[in-house]
Amino acid sequence: MNKFKLVLLTMVIFLGSCSMHPFVKKVNESKSGFDGAFYQGETEIISNDLSNNEQYRIYEKGATGFVPVDVIMNDAEQRAKAFCSEKNKVMKTLKVQTSGPGGPGFIWKPGAFPTVEITLFVLINQML
Repeated sequence: MNKFKLVLLTMVIFLGSCSMHPFVKKVNESKSGFDGAFYQGETEIISNDLSNNEQYRIYEKGATGFVPVDVIMNDAEQRAKAFCSEKNKVMKTLKVQTSGPGGPGFIWKPGAFPTVEITLFVLINQML
């Protein structure tokens, strides 16, 4: 019985860590993944950008309702950092928007998977 629980837990963790991988997009050429959503999630302003640098966004949605928002956030941040690194830049996050499976009160709804959008991040020159 214990082996069955261990296998089941391993499968849930493996499947739960999967998420949909959209592309990094320019803010001025794309819409937010939260546009039109019933629950807009929570928004955290990290920093203001006064540099007039090009701004980008990355939207990530869990493949199931069992994926923790922290896992999706980490994945989105890693992909955003890799995008910046390819351009020999570093990322500066300006705003992050997150939502859990059902919004306030955690009422689970079909298709209401955890989502993260790192919006308005900019590329800045790496310091040497």
